[in-house]
Amino acid sequence: YWRDWSSDVCSSDLAPHRGGASRVALLDGRDEAMRVYEFRLDPGAHGTPPARSGGGEAVLLGQGLLLVTMTDGSTPVIREGEALFSGDAAVADWRNLADDPAVGFWVGV
Repeated sequence: YWRDWSSDVCSSDLAPHRGGASRVALLDGRDEAMRVYEFRLDPGAHGTPPARSGGGEAVLLGQGLLLVTMTDGSTPVIREGEALFSGDAAVADWRNLADDPAVGFWVGV
């Protein structure tokens, strides 16, 4: 099964690039079992994931150095190529600690 994502994502899906942060929905619909968003953060920028999915969450980082603040108060740091999974606490926000842009994915199930 192959899906052409370029036809599903339009510029209106992209959250405003405020303070150097944006995100775009890659998979987020009423009939979908999971939600997937790509996020981008400029150096030092702060952003938030979409509203909690009600289940587990994963953050996968393709580029950058990310400080993730969880709703339980913990603050794990993930590096390029690493992932974070949370079943109990939700991701409250994230900040790019690197001198280069950060690019990653948030997945909610």
